[in-house]
Amino acid sequence: MKVPDARKALELYYANTEINSSDIKALFNCASSTATRLKKQVLEEMARLGIKTWRPNNVDIIVAYKVWMIDVGKLETKLTKLNKLKNANIL
Repeated sequence: MKVPDARKALELYYANTEINSSDIKALFNCASSTATRLKKQVLEEMARLGIKTWRPNNVDIIVAYKVWMIDVGKLETKLTKLNKLKNANIL
């Protein structure tokens, strides 16, 4: 799954323990139907693992990123490198 905005992905990851459909739409820049499909995948995995959320319309962000194969460490590395290149006026 392609994440269009690494900064947004990291911001969501570190600022929240759970995310909702609006967050998913913003993360992937997708339609409501796509966000619903992505959310359903996470809900199925959460049910399998026995993980519950505080709010019924949310999903656990750690499970979500695992299901969507978003590697936070890799995003951090890439964003750090990108910022260094921008600061050096290379980009």
